[in-house]
Amino acid sequence: MTFELSDWLKQYVQNANMDVRFNDKVVLEEFIRTSGCSVIDHYTWMSDYHKEYLASQYDKVQCASLLLQSNGKVAGVFTINVRQTENSYELGSSSAEVLPPFIEQTLSRKVKHKLYKQCFNLLLALSDTLSIKNLASSFDFQSGICEPWYNLFLQYGAKINVSQNLFCDLTMSSDAYLNAIRERYKNHIKRADKLWNISIKTQINWQDFYLFQQLHLDVAGFKTRSDLSWEMLYQAVNRQDAFVVIVLDQSNNLVGAALFTVSNEVATYSVGVYDRSLFASPVSHLVHYRAIEKMRDLGIKTYFIGAKNALNEWHQPSEKESKIGEFKEGFATFSLLKTHLSIELK
Repeated sequence: MTFELSDWLKQYVQNANMDVRFNDKVVLEEFIRTSGCSVIDHYTWMSDYHKEYLASQYDKVQCASLLLQSNGKVAGVFTINVRQTENSYELGSSSAEVLPPFIEQTLSRKVKHKLYKQCFNLLLALSDTLSIKNLASSFDFQSGICEPWYNLFLQYGAKINVSQNLFCDLTMSSDAYLNAIRERYKNHIKRADKLWNISIKTQINWQDFYLFQQLHLDVAGFKTRSDLSWEMLYQAVNRQDAFVVIVLDQSNNLVGAALFTVSNEVATYSVGVYDRSLFASPVSHLVHYRAIEKMRDLGIKTYFIGAKNALNEWHQPSEKESKIGEFKEGFATFSLLKTHLSIELK
């Protein structure tokens, strides 16, 4: 069948008497600015990026950004996408499972619960329309914020799994942070400072960015994302929605690079690549440390480093993923439990 997400949503919200704006980028950007929403996956450009990123994995990807309103004012945002392969469908947000809506926390408890419930019911109805048998949501559990969404899934007998995400508190002073990281990393950073020439780009020309893209292709051995998705990351840097850390050797050859996306208060490690012949050298140690210094200069409060991927976590990460997570943990100052909720639908 031919399914159009936008048409379905317009009909559903009318029948459900939901007060919603659709895909209004100007209003969304204003809401993000005034509400302090730091969940970058709700940002319009990131939603567009993930749509392109997923395009090579599915026959069709459709996205929607719903601006939830209360008393005529924007009160939250709910970002979803529908991914189609032949005649089967999946629901998600960004490139993973469905995210909870971001709800303005100054609203009354009653209003917040109403908006969470409306979004949850929308997911159930959409799953029924598309004959989706499993509805999943994943998010970092933050006490006082996530409970309404969590409890809605529990009411439907959700299966619960948890893993660990790693973060860095950027409000710490440089000295306090150095004392908090893994001890041997301090020596690695000092040694790397003498080995490499490093620069941070908040504006970048295409030639330099292309070298980053090409190194990523050479190291990975295959294209992990489309040329258009790389172009979108390039544009994000030059809009100051991201920055790039570049590492050159003494002969000005590119040996490492990483891109970090930024929201109002949170920076995220998005994509990085390092010359494998230098695996024993501290290239990435210096990249992360210099990136953290830049984040602090930008006034960002939290750095999301990535998943810990412990070997015994429920999703069974590979040994390589676990080793990468162990490296990242050395830069972390705290972690949050990532909650994965899954409902089997009839």
